[in-house]
Formats: sequence, C-alpha cells, structure tokens
Amino acid sequence: MFQTTNPFLFSLAASFLLSAHMVSSQIELAMGTPINQVNQFVEVLNYPTLDKVLRHEKLEIGAKLYSNIEEKVNNFVTKSRVPEESLLNPYLDWELRVFAEFTQEGVTPIVVDGFYTKDFQSWSPKVLPKPLNKDNYSHEEYKKVGGWEEMDTHFPFRIRFAPPTTGEWSVVVKVQVRGEEVAAYPAIYFQVIASENKGYVKVSDEQRFLEQGGRTFFPIGCNLAWPETDSISDPDLFNNLCYYDKNSNTYYRSNEGYRANFAAPRVYENYKEMMTELSDNGANYMRTIMYPSATDIEWEKVGDYTDRLAMAQELDAILEHAENEKLFLHWNMQIHYSLQFSASAYYRAWSWDAKYEGLPYGYRALLNTDNPVDFLSDETAKKYYKQRLRYILSRWGYSTNIAVWELFSEITNVGAPGADHSGYYQTGENWKIYRDWQVEMAKYLKTLYYGQVHLVTASFGGPKHPKDDTFQDPSFDVMTSNIYDFGAPDFASFWTNTVSKHYLHDISATDTVYHYESYSTDPVSLNYVRKPMLYSETDPLGSLCDERVIEGRRAMWQALFSGLAGALSWDFRLHPNEFTLFKEMRLFTQQVEMMQDGWHPGSTLRDESANWKYNEYFAKGMDPMVEQRFSKKEKSAKADVVYLRSADGNFAFGVISNKTFNVASVDSCFSMEEWPEKYTTLNTAESIQLKKESLRIRGLSKGRFTIEYYLPSNPYTPIGQSERRGEELKLDLTVPASNNEYIILFKAHRNNYSWKTLKLEK
Repeated sequence: MFQTTNPFLFSLAASFLLSAHMVSSQIELAMGTPINQVNQFVEVLNYPTLDKVLRHEKLEIGAKLYSNIEEKVNNFVTKSRVPEESLLNPYLDWELRVFAEFTQEGVTPIVVDGFYTKDFQSWSPKVLPKPLNKDNYSHEEYKKVGGWEEMDTHFPFRIRFAPPTTGEWSVVVKVQVRGEEVAAYPAIYFQVIASENKGYVKVSDEQRFLEQGGRTFFPIGCNLAWPETDSISDPDLFNNLCYYDKNSNTYYRSNEGYRANFAAPRVYENYKEMMTELSDNGANYMRTIMYPSATDIEWEKVGDYTDRLAMAQELDAILEHAENEKLFLHWNMQIHYSLQFSASAYYRAWSWDAKYEGLPYGYRALLNTDNPVDFLSDETAKKYYKQRLRYILSRWGYSTNIAVWELFSEITNVGAPGADHSGYYQTGENWKIYRDWQVEMAKYLKTLYYGQVHLVTASFGGPKHPKDDTFQDPSFDVMTSNIYDFGAPDFASFWTNTVSKHYLHDISATDTVYHYESYSTDPVSLNYVRKPMLYSETDPLGSLCDERVIEGRRAMWQALFSGLAGALSWDFRLHPNEFTLFKEMRLFTQQVEMMQDGWHPGSTLRDESANWKYNEYFAKGMDPMVEQRFSKKEKSAKADVVYLRSADGNFAFGVISNKTFNVASVDSCFSMEEWPEKYTTLNTAESIQLKKESLRIRGLSKGRFTIEYYLPSNPYTPIGQSERRGEELKLDLTVPASNNEYIILFKAHRNNYSWKTLKLEK
C-alpha cells in the first residue's frame, strides 16, 4: 500500500467520512468497510511517493471493485453460464463505469475513464519450430511460436492521467453500475512538479504547421504499420517459412504476414527494434494502425475485448517504447480491410466476409448484413464502436507521445468494388454516409478529455469527394490524406500543382478551384476553415520498383518544403538502410524555427491575412516547362526546386534535385512505354549546371542575397555559395548525377539578416 507523511496529503479518516457511498437498487454494498481497509480499493501503481509526480507524465492508479460487483465482472470475462443479472460487462459504460475526477484548485475537474485489463507474461521458444506445410504454420503450430500466460491481476481497473500543470492535485475514483453511482473512494492528494516533457502536440497559431512546447514540430519518419511477420519485421521467422523445392526448381516465399494468426510475442519485439532504429536515425514520428492480427482490441466480439487484452498489453509496451525513444505516434484507430470484402482487400484474412477460427467479424455478425457500408449508419454499431474509442482513449490517451488520433484508415475504401477504390463513396450522395460517421465519431472523441488534448483527424484514400466537408467540422484539428498519385516520378510540378494549387490554396470570393477542405461553385457562401495538412501515407508510384529509393528520397525532401505539416512514406519501412534520411531532415530543419515569420511554400503568395494564394509565376520558377524547338509538346526542365519562404521575403530554404537522375535513367524502373513523353530529355543521367537552367527563387525582398548549398549528409558545412540581387534569385551550382549528390539543400538569406534571429543584425 502507498504510505506518505507529506503535510499536504489527505487525512485518511476524514476523507473516508466525506466519501460518497451510494446504494443501488441492484447492488448491495459493504457500507461498514473499516477505515484501515479502504485503501485496498485504490492504489497508485507507478510512484513510491506522491510529492514528486511529473507534469505531463503518466500517473497510474489501480482500482478494485466491491466483491459483489467484482464477481459479476468475473462472470462476464470468464464466460460463466449464469443468469444475465449476474453479469457485468466492464467494457460498456452503460453497464459498469469506473472513472476518476482529478481536481486542482481553481480549475474545472478533469474526468478520465478507467479501463479493465489483465496482466500477462509472454513466452517464446528458444528454437523456432519448422512447419509441416513448409511455408506457413497451421493455427495449432503457430501457437508453439510463442504466446501469453495470464498472471494474477491485483487491480483489474486502471486509470491513467498526465497532469497538465504543476501544484497540488486530488483524485477521487468513482464507480457507476447501470448509470447509478455506487462508490466514491477516498481522495488521494499528490503534488505535481515540472518535467522535461513539453506536453501535447498542437496546431500552430497560423494553423499551418504543428507545434509542441512553443516550437515548431515537424513530423519526420514513416509508417510502421503494425507488427507482422515479413522479411523486414521478423527475418528469422520469415526465412524459417521460406524454402526451395528442388523438384520444381522453385523458391517459395512465406505469406505469413497476411494470415489470420495473432502476431507472436517475438513479432512485437522486432517491431520495437525497428522503432529504435527509426529513432536512432533521427526520426521523431511514425504512423501505426490498429490491425486485427496484432494491435486491435475488437474484432471477433463486439463490446468484449477480453480475448485481446494481451494485444492491449503489447500496445502498452509499444507506446512506452515510443516514449523512451522520443517517437511521436500518428495513431490510426481502424484499418479499412475489415470493412471490405476479401476479393477487394489486400489483407483478406481480416475482411468483412472473413472468419477467425470460425468467428466472423463482430460487426458483420451484429448487423447481419452483407453490406459493410451499413456499419457507418447503423445506430447500434455506432453505439458499440464509441465504447471501443472510449477504451482506446482511456488506456493510451494519457501519453503526450500520441500526436494525432486518426479515426479510420482510408474510409473511402469501405464498400469498394476493388482494392484502393472509392467508387461507391464517390457515387452520388454516398459521401454523406462517410462524412456523417466521421463527424459523429470525432464529436464523440471531443467529449472525452483525451480527445480534447490530442489532435483529431480523418483519413481518405486519395482525393475526397468535392462536396465532402468533413474537415470543416471543428472536431477535426488537422487534415490528412493518403496520396500516391504523384505521376511518374514525383518532380516538383506535383508539389506546385497538386499540393499548392489544390490542397493548400486558400479559397477567396473570386476562386472556383478545388480545395481539399471543400469545394464550392459559389465561393462567397463557402465556410472555409484553415487547418494543417498531412499526408499520412505517401510515396511516388514507382517506389516499389525503386530499389535505391531515388524517388522516395526526392519525395521526402520535397514534401518537407511543400507547405504540408508532414508527410509519411509507406514504403520506407521496407528500406531500413535508408533511415539515415530522417536524421538529415531533422538536422537541416532544426536550423530554422517555423513557428514565426509566416513561412509558406515558394509557389504561393502569402497575403496580409496570412492566406496562401497559389501563384503560377512563382510555380513555374520551381519546375519550368520549356517548349521544344520543333514541337508544341512540352518537356520538363532538368532540375527542380521546392522551398519555403519567410513572410518578409528575406529568407528561403529548400531542396534542389537533378531530375535526370531518376528511376528510369538509372535503374530502368519504368519501361519507356510507361515513361511520360514530356520526360524524354530525362532519359540519361547527367550533371546539371543550374546557371543554365531557368530555375528561380521568386517572391523575395529587394536587395542582395547569399545562397549557401549543402549536401544532405552534412547540412552544416556549405559545398558552395553564390550571391544574387533582386526579388528573384537564380541558382548557381553544378548538381551531379550520383546517388549521394543528386539532391542539394540550400539556404538563402538577405545580406545583413541573420538565420539565428531572423532579424536585422545592425
């Protein structure tokens, strides 16, 4: 039990006398509990004393129930054959709710729900067993690869809280059964002191970028989707399932990652090792998806997470590992495969019409429908799904290392006739079904404390329906999309046209262009709301055949200066040797603070109201299209530039790339039939002299500028320098056609202005 002699802590006897113990008509309580036994019901689990609780760090409280309530919960989780009145579902708040009220003088009490859990010990064999079927395990064989054993759980209910301010706090844990309060345990007092934790990630004042602790937070990393068995995540197990058949002269590769097996403990350990590798290489961000085989809490049974509590414990460890490695999580709450048919879902084992050990997807069984779109409109399904969200936030929402809650992965694929297809969503008024569901769920999240302190977003697979106004709802803090339609490959024209012109362009009364947030043929009546934009999945189309990640690196660097608040590669997780890119990106961007000075993309003009207006003249200087001498066809310039500019026009920084060094000219990734005709001048890799190109840094102030050029591998020591005068700057450097030098970084500043202060030195 917790003991303390701090003068500000509670008097146990006095607190007990003040505690409210209410008797329900359905539950009989032991009202005469002796004072010296009261603390057996509530205990702080992760602090030896309560005089030094750290601000923004986890405070974990364990809670027990009175014996007659606990018995009914045990009956439910052990599936006892008893009358309905002898059962209490600990996952549904209309049956049983354990919650805490955290109070500080002068501040509105913060209410945090508790969650039910069990403790487990994982095990793994010293030697991996060989499967009889050679390339995959049967369900019974897979159980020998590792698993979990349930342990004694002293406190089945836990409450997690990260106090936001220093000073004295108190907490009272309460219990409700079927809507009636039946217990309020004695208050616990604790003192919060300062910590190095900077708090939750927020939206910056200009609503363009993210911030944490008063400084720009730029997400740098990639998708580590979920723990699974493949050649990268778990090479030992994967290779154990690959074999050569000499009779057919065929090498068989495992497909274990696509099976309906729960991930083994070793798979989670390898996942955390990859997280460490990301962090060691400078990444500060990763996207994770709650996936049925590894990290989802609900699939076979709706509203009952008991059989998946070992997965929840593994998610505890993943989140704690992220905290230790200083990685922030883009936490996606639902994979779209479960709402697609197996014929159109890549991961068929967990689709709408799949079964796990004979059990169908719980929501299909609940609704008894063949149409997964019904999930989005059925009131019963939504009622249960909100409980799933409540559990997620209650268990993991305390952590400041969760940057964004993302409601659903590519919701536009629900009901699709094929993989990566939004045909049903895009038809007629169907988009409203998807919009209404996402808005309702986001509004629900915002009723919970951990939905209020975290950023919330929705996810679309590619472009939204033009009329879909999901992101206009104030429950959404940032906009996200999964974008792979760069073209072949993703030169700067993508960032100027698709991103600046259509995704980030601020609509005015004279515009009728598509904007990602909304579209209107009557812009005067448009309710436009500015929000940061992230690409939660992105890659050039040629990334899968791009073995040297030429276009992947180009895309990540260009995204950094596109005006997006962040962009996360999907395929970089398959190239851990390339993770050093993230360290280079971190080191270069850390030199410039984007919280101030109105940074905006080079292809836009920022007006006095901080609006970003697409400017075609600026954009043409970034990726010039020149007319061939004897043809009206266009071809691309041989170099491009993507950059950010300060509002006063005295600073710019960004990336230059040699476009002739590409997947077609170097790796023959594309056939010439696939290669766009306008890129015919890029078929041969060659060094490019920028002074012969028509690239321009435009929209700057009048005066003389110094431009410094850097290799990504050393963003502190310039490899060259040039000076130019005027409101547009011509670049002057030779960009080699080599794997280590086809990308060049630059910083341009008006003379007599300092990068350190962004203010006049004199």
